[in-house]
Amino acid sequence: MIESCVRAPFCKNCVVKNSVEEAFKGSRILRRRSKIDILQDEQKAELYALITCSPFRYEDRPYVLLVIEDISIITASTNYTYLFNLS
Repeated sequence: MIESCVRAPFCKNCVVKNSVEEAFKGSRILRRRSKIDILQDEQKAELYALITCSPFRYEDRPYVLLVIEDISIITASTNYTYLFNLS
């Protein structure tokens, strides 16, 4: 059985989760390059993305705006190791 998002063992290294947590601590994450492994129906897919997180307050409550830019098409014809420092 697959655990829900942020509860599975591999979530501790999740760039989306970690970026949101950093933003809640006050940091602004701007277009952080990432390779995201997506698991759907027990099938794994890779997504190359830029992650942006911006903290803000609304009605005295903290929020984080998360933007995930899919750049898989752009990176399809380039060297992944160079772009993402994946070795």
